[in-house]
Amino acid sequence: RAVADRLAATARATKERVVVVSAQTARTQKGNREACEAKMEELLEEAWHPPKARKQRQGISKDGKRARTADKRRRRDVKSNRGRVDYFSTSARPTTLADKRLKSAKELAALPE
Repeated sequence: RAVADRLAATARATKERVVVVSAQTARTQKGNREACEAKMEELLEEAWHPPKARKQRQGISKDGKRARTADKRRRRDVKSNRGRVDYFSTSARPTTLADKRLKSAKELAALPE
C-alpha cells in the first residue's frame, strides 16, 4: 500500500491514481512497449524504497549561544553608557555605570579564593 501511495504521488499519476507511462523512442510499437516497461520498472524501483527520515537538529549550537550572549553583552554596555555621567568623580574622565560595573568585576576577579 505504501509503495502504491508513493507511486501515485509522482507527476505521472492521474487523479484516479493511474500511472501513465509512454515512450516514442523506437520506430515500432514493440520497441516502445519495451521502453515503457523499462520506465515502469525504474519507477517501481524508486518507489519501492521509502525515503530517509530527515533529522532535524534540536536547539541552538554552542557557537550560536556564544555569539548571542556576546551580542547581548555589547548591547547592554551600549545602553548602560546612555545613562547619567558622573562629572564630579575623582578620575580625569567621566565614569558611567558600565565603567563602574567593569571595575567591580575586575576587582572581584582579582580577589584570592
